[in-house]
Amino acid sequence: ANSWIEQRDWSIKYASEALEDHPLRKVIETKIEELKFDGRISLSDYKKEQNCTDFTHGKISFTFDEQVMCISSLQDFRGDSVREFGGFSYPLALLQYNAYTQDDYEYFLKHYLLDPRQSYAYLDLGKPGLNHTKHISIGAAPIACWSKVDPV
Repeated sequence: ANSWIEQRDWSIKYASEALEDHPLRKVIETKIEELKFDGRISLSDYKKEQNCTDFTHGKISFTFDEQVMCISSLQDFRGDSVREFGGFSYPLALLQYNAYTQDDYEYFLKHYLLDPRQSYAYLDLGKPGLNHTKHISIGAAPIACWSKVDPV
């Protein structure tokens, strides 16, 4: 059994069914439908930026390092003093994709699973075909940057 499906059924499906014909059931089901993404993104309220490195929006600014693929600086100018988050030695929001192997999952389970008798963990933290994968890490690069246009 897939434990994520079981958890979703327990928290959403069965709870909704328990409401039977109560008006709250329709409200909940409508709100859940509104959360679903149809795959279309509208950029009508956005403008394409010429520079994908330095951004300022209101009193917040950040710098995106295209070499390391991270936010290298985030500054907040609200208040009496400037607050700086991140930096080249401690970047924020590193954009990286990692693929893991069966060995990676076994290492994780060996070191972090407190009670190996909990069989749900093996279903949650593994997936079929891991014995055919190799460990990789790939950085991502922005191809365009967009910012929201303030309404007039």
